[in-house]
Amino acid sequence: MKIFYMGKQIHPNQYTKWQVIKWKIREFLKKVLRFITLTGLTAGILYATFMAGAYFKPVISYAVQEKIIEVERTAPVMERIAKCESGNKHYENGQVLVRGNKNKSVDVGRYQINVSVWGKKAGDLGYDIFTEKGNTDFAYWLYKNYGTEPWYASEKCWR
Repeated sequence: MKIFYMGKQIHPNQYTKWQVIKWKIREFLKKVLRFITLTGLTAGILYATFMAGAYFKPVISYAVQEKIIEVERTAPVMERIAKCESGNKHYENGQVLVRGNKNKSVDVGRYQINVSVWGKKAGDLGYDIFTEKGNTDFAYWLYKNYGTEPWYASEKCWR
């Protein structure tokens, strides 16, 4: 019987048949693993390039600059809104007043500004709605830009 190991004929007593079979299986599995890896990488690159739109849909970025506008603080409706929304308090028991809504969003502070709706916009403009000053300043920014629309849910109370 002739036994070949790595392309060379070896002495029959040098390696057992089982050792040679194990070696051949191991080499076969290495080739399969290399094939799977290369195929997976190629598929991933093709997907990222064509299917995910990186190739066909160029990214267009642009910046919109908005200014923080100082709003006159004499709007009486804003004081009524604060009284209805939070009892005109920013803090409750030493903590920022936070209330959950039925839709699992959260309103914060004296003017009960909704974090999921307005949080990103406030941050982009430089307002921290969790501080008393930031909450008030952003509420007046909302009033200047959107009127009383952001507080329509409590309109019956402050109208």
